[in-house]
Amino acid sequence: MTVQIYGANPGTKEYLRRQKALTDFLAMGPRRSVEGLWREYVSRRRRDPDGSLGLRRDIPTTNKELLYRWSKEDRWYEQAQAYDAEQQERELRNLSTLRGRVLEDLAVLAPLVLEEFASLLREGRQEIKLKAIETWLDRVGIVRLSTTTMTREILQQTEQRQQQEAEILGAIPPDDASEEEWARWLARLHEAGS
Repeated sequence: MTVQIYGANPGTKEYLRRQKALTDFLAMGPRRSVEGLWREYVSRRRRDPDGSLGLRRDIPTTNKELLYRWSKEDRWYEQAQAYDAEQQERELRNLSTLRGRVLEDLAVLAPLVLEEFASLLREGRQEIKLKAIETWLDRVGIVRLSTTTMTREILQQTEQRQQQEAEILGAIPPDDASEEEWARWLARLHEAGS
């Protein structure tokens, strides 16, 4: 994306200053703000008060009102939306390219992996064979227990825990109970919650 400067003539000093400010604004990312850009410029200026570090030449201005005026005249937020959309599109293209490369690499490696796996199953010790098969089944999404069985176990555990909590809550000591009795009850409650 080419930044557009509407409020100054190309080649002038003001044009270059506006261009630098807009470029810095866009580089701030999606959470950008004119206020944040102004703070960054002021911070740079304070770090290099006499200009010896070279930070000052990269600061178009530290005048907040001027930055706000430039942002309005040069439509910074509109350009930022277009810039962000372009960046997102570029990232999606890069991701798609990377995904394609990974799939190509997997296609090349798959026969080698299958050969090694077959060799391991033919020549490996029994416990290694079982572990390899279990790992492979896990990777392809096949689990030891069916969803129905796992759900039933989880429900049974939940019911047992709720029943235990109900028993403990049903055994609340009376208000005039001794400190030891309350301590035992609280310890039992704490143990059930763990």
